[in-house]
Amino acid sequence: MTFHEVTDEFVQYISPTKPIHAGASRVNHLYATEDMALLKQSPDGTMTRVETLPIKVALENMWTWLLKEELPIILLGFNSSRFDDPILLHHSKRCLSPDMLKKMWRLVSVADMRNILEGRGTLESRYLEHGGPPTRLHDALADCHALCYLMKVQEITESAIGAKTTCLVSVDQKREAGSHPLLKAKLITPLVARKIPTNISLKEYLAMSDEQLSKFLQSCGLAKQCVTVSLRKRRECPSWLYKL
Repeated sequence: MTFHEVTDEFVQYISPTKPIHAGASRVNHLYATEDMALLKQSPDGTMTRVETLPIKVALENMWTWLLKEELPIILLGFNSSRFDDPILLHHSKRCLSPDMLKKMWRLVSVADMRNILEGRGTLESRYLEHGGPPTRLHDALADCHALCYLMKVQEITESAIGAKTTCLVSVDQKREAGSHPLLKAKLITPLVARKIPTNISLKEYLAMSDEQLSKFLQSCGLAKQCVTVSLRKRRECPSWLYKL
């Protein structure tokens, strides 16, 4: 066996809970019926019903399959850091048991192949550029096979991937920070958002004096420079924020 060989696969479609956007269907060739059955369109236009599972069951099965050996796992994807990783983590935290989550936090990290593969462009353009055999990208495991192919032809090593991995805790912190009310109001930077509790309201934050805010930010573990920038951002915020 070589590093780039596919030795085992997990395939599972998730039961739709609402209609699939037409734009998404054009890409993934999946359509939801009125009774929420899932249809897959073949290249000749034929529609075939596929077997699905509720997302909770599907995720439990997937993580059981991934973590059965209890060995370190690196989840690879193309441009996955922007969408796949945060979405997978969000639903996994909601659906998995505490024991399974402990295994996930301990054993799993992620890497975005877009930051590792040479050149620019989409997965499809890179795949075609390197002479990839005909396939239907964005269809189930086709993207996975395309990534394996590109890693092989570009001779991507395990150490190259390992050097670009990110632990799930960091992914989760970034995801949580992105929904921080103070970040959405542009009162703090993403770095600061990772350290300030999300339960502080906009009203509370704006009501503090400079001295109170400075002490609060320092208590959150922020460096002096970050505190200074945060104070400046608050002074420069538009007056209508205070009326919310």
